[in-house]
Amino acid sequence: MIKKLIILIFIMIVGTATISGCLPSKDDVDGFTEMLKNKTEYIGDNSKVAALLATLPELIPEFKQHFFSIKSEGINGLTVFFEPASLEKVTSFSYNPEVIQTYAAMLFAFIGNAEEITFMVRDTAATAELVESEYQQFAHFTREETVSKFGDLGQFFVKEKFNKLIEEAQNQMESVFNFK
Repeated sequence: MIKKLIILIFIMIVGTATISGCLPSKDDVDGFTEMLKNKTEYIGDNSKVAALLATLPELIPEFKQHFFSIKSEGINGLTVFFEPASLEKVTSFSYNPEVIQTYAAMLFAFIGNAEEITFMVRDTAATAELVESEYQQFAHFTREETVSKFGDLGQFFVKEKFNKLIEEAQNQMESVFNFK
């Protein structure tokens, strides 16, 4: 019995060491590297769009991105749905429209044919399925207006500029949005 327990513990230790050795450490992979890896020319590439959204820097601390939907008929659009990070109902959250436009600019840069991006929010945590009627739109941007504000979106592919834009955006958090 003790011999079996020792063998089991040995297998668990070796297995854990093997698995953790195969995974990149937090220091090896940052959001920028992951975003570059998932850059896509097509909004319909669901796995890459999902990976991009999962690695975007946190710009609204009280909220997490839970769902997204893609519209590829007519105008190529992406809708990103946010919900509270905690289970408590949120009556307001801080954001600055320029911060959200920086978020949109990153998505436009990394998704080549996205033409519009809409951000939706709800005041309570979502269930396991997306019910769009439970969300409110709080921002909408087109590629054209975003390029006119930021210029060449290729600047997001240079790590130093990417980090500077993210830092500036995070420092601008100040307005308050109230749910009605």
